[in-house]
Amino acid sequence: MIEEVHHRKRAQAEIEDKTSMLEKEIEERKRMQSEVERIHRQLMDASREAGQAEVATSVLHNVGNVLNSVNVSVSVIGDRLRALRVANIAKAAALLQEHDGDLGHFLTQDNKGRHLPKYLEGLGQDLKTEQADLLKELNDLAQNVEHIKDIVAMQQTYAKFAGVTETVIVADMMESAVKMHAGAYVRHGVSLAREFSDVPQIDVDKHKVLQILVNLLHNAKYACDQSGRKDKLVILRIQLSANRQ
Repeated sequence: MIEEVHHRKRAQAEIEDKTSMLEKEIEERKRMQSEVERIHRQLMDASREAGQAEVATSVLHNVGNVLNSVNVSVSVIGDRLRALRVANIAKAAALLQEHDGDLGHFLTQDNKGRHLPKYLEGLGQDLKTEQADLLKELNDLAQNVEHIKDIVAMQQTYAKFAGVTETVIVADMMESAVKMHAGAYVRHGVSLAREFSDVPQIDVDKHKVLQILVNLLHNAKYACDQSGRKDKLVILRIQLSANRQ
């Protein structure tokens, strides 16, 4: 009888732990949705302030691609949370509470009671699997939100210093342009190869150069789409021109 009581307490504790974790996951989902909406509003404000059509269009396009992934993740999380058998946990707890006075007899002699421990074990495994899947989805969601933040911050930085000549690292400029097109390249199945040589820093208007690189990457992706090839590849090469070697 003592063993059965201990078993019941362990089962109830496990149920409470699982319920608490699910509630935290739901709260995290709400927080992430709020963050996505805030970043989206920030993006719209930033794009209006920038006043640079080509770069702003590229930013909006690529953030739109990331937002599509965000919306998919939010939808998946919502569907899976709604499908969780949380109500079954409450029913199992109610059964245990109902037979609080004869728990030993219920778990060993009653047909429902004898199957309850195994049922709880299976339910716990299902919830554990769902928890792992939801945490992965939340992680992907968080990464996409961070990607949006990076794009917005980068666009704001370059727009802020438009018209100002600065000393820059060429590879860093190229990587900034790549980030703005990362979502589109993935979506269209275009691979990138980098062949960067060591070159001196240059004095340029960062915003204008970024605009040129963004346009070049856009045209390269478009050319790959038009080629009809399955092995779409864009090679990014940085090297000194012949007259400077």
